[in-house]
Amino acid sequence: MITNKKIEKIETGEVLLNGTVVAKGAMSCGLLSELKNDEFGGIDQQITITGALETGYYLPDIHTIETNRYYVEGITVNEEKYGSSENRIIYLFSANLFQVKFQDERDQYYIVDKEEEDDDWQQYLTY
Repeated sequence: MITNKKIEKIETGEVLLNGTVVAKGAMSCGLLSELKNDEFGGIDQQITITGALETGYYLPDIHTIETNRYYVEGITVNEEKYGSSENRIIYLFSANLFQVKFQDERDQYYIVDKEEEDDDWQQYLTY
């Protein structure tokens, strides 16, 4: 379903693609960390984000994927897989940003903006 309206809630089993396309599907993502020597003799941590998206909806360009729990952007699709007797497409991708959404006491999820100077959201965390 393509929509121009603001999506209030993404249901389990749905993905929001490029902020405008709601489709049945699932996403899986992984992060790999490597320590590498930098040019000054120090050590840098490099994190690689890879994942897979499974849906029956075809999009030639995928830039963002959002589920009810995760947000991924800066996506580069590396491989598309199609089955002749299945109504699904599997997209294998790499990405620049992966975020786990903050969950509040009402089981609603929100994206936490790391650039925000106001960190009032921390009041909801329980230790």
